[in-house]
Amino acid sequence: MRRRDRAAGLLEEAEPWDLVVLDETHHARRRSAGAAKEGGPNALLDLMRSLKERTQGLVLMTATPMQVHPIEVWDLLNLLGLPPEWTADAFLRFFDDLDHPSPPPEAMERLARLFRAVEGDRTKVTADAAERQALAAEERADIERLLARIRGLPPDSKLAALKETLAALREAGYEQAMVFTQYTDTLDFLRDELRKGGALRLICFSGRGGEAPAAGGAWRGIGRDDAKRRFRLGEADVLLCTDAAAAEGLNFQFCGALVNYDLPWNPMRVEQRIGRLDQLGQKHPVIRVVNLHYEGTVETDVYRALRNRIGLFETVVGRLQPILSRLPRAISDVVLGGGGGGGDDRARRTEVVDAIDRQAHAAAAGGGFDIDTVLGEELAMPDRPPPLVTLDDLDRVIASDRLMPPGTETQPMGHREYGLLAPGMKERLRVTTDPAYYEEHAESVELWSPGNPLFQSPDLPGSVDEPPPGTTLRELLER
Repeated sequence: MRRRDRAAGLLEEAEPWDLVVLDETHHARRRSAGAAKEGGPNALLDLMRSLKERTQGLVLMTATPMQVHPIEVWDLLNLLGLPPEWTADAFLRFFDDLDHPSPPPEAMERLARLFRAVEGDRTKVTADAAERQALAAEERADIERLLARIRGLPPDSKLAALKETLAALREAGYEQAMVFTQYTDTLDFLRDELRKGGALRLICFSGRGGEAPAAGGAWRGIGRDDAKRRFRLGEADVLLCTDAAAAEGLNFQFCGALVNYDLPWNPMRVEQRIGRLDQLGQKHPVIRVVNLHYEGTVETDVYRALRNRIGLFETVVGRLQPILSRLPRAISDVVLGGGGGGGDDRARRTEVVDAIDRQAHAAAAGGGFDIDTVLGEELAMPDRPPPLVTLDDLDRVIASDRLMPPGTETQPMGHREYGLLAPGMKERLRVTTDPAYYEEHAESVELWSPGNPLFQSPDLPGSVDEPPPGTTLRELLER
């Protein structure tokens, strides 16, 4: 701090300081203090004189006995703030007057004037402190009243509804469920509440990553793949998620129930959540989606309108996309728009819902590309013949050195997992022919199948003649 080349950064570029602490304060002094040819302040004292105007608090510390000229004491006290009457000359004369065995009347008047200045300054400080204490007491009283009102609130009705919903889903045969919320604070609240009693086993996934219960009621971090693996293996009944899980591309075809504890203002994010379950390979014939929301809110009115009037969540979104993209702003205007409350709020909610309805019907009447119609009429899935190559067939190939391309080495590492070393590669890479294993460990293993850069067409045994059309790889391997 004493370097002049850093003074500009401390005094001009930096924000004002809350507190400045100067240790070894006795080094901040004048050169040749009290001498006939006194030098000016040294670099440290000069810096502190400028810095005191840019800090709310200043602490000066030293443990070194000081034998200094009185003016040096004044220099340090003045950094802390002296009344304007206590000039350097007045400070020096103060000690001269006190040293006089019988001060004359004019000296006594000077002393009295200095003492009155200190008393007046102290009275001002005391008044300011009393005002701050009164304000603090008032704030504490307001906070206590607010806490008392919070303690008097009835139990959280949405939490109770969530517990009832999870119990009903289990009775209906859905042993596992995903619960989505937008906020990690809400997730933390729910996991603490749902964990009480020990009836439900929980795993969490949020922007913090995966989390699993630990001893003593704590939670410990686990990897993304580990969180999914534990849930797939049935080690948890409920996976609590924020929207980070929907954005991470995690797929949970083995889970058939989803609960939206809160509904984002953008309905497409709800679709994204549902997409974590509604995947090819979903083992449940019916996916249960339960939305929890409070009556009398704009979110409830809007989502009901989207479902009942437009059929959102039941058809594919086509021409509605531009309408839905404007919903977050419309809901925000209603919620944050102020007003008198009561009837005004209901009127604004009705206005938003009616506007959505009008725009949707206008889009339907306007013609243009309708993806729902295309899907219903033109994209019927044709019957597909059996695949010529299966992953079971490829597993037989990669397990046999004589079927792999020349120079390629494979090393078994586990069930349908191999270390692959091909010409030009510096080290082995892990590959698998098990799609379920690949999905759990996509960050560290490759699926060895056509289309993957590590896959090279194997050398098939037997005749090099072109096989008959429709011949499968298994038939060739069994020749």
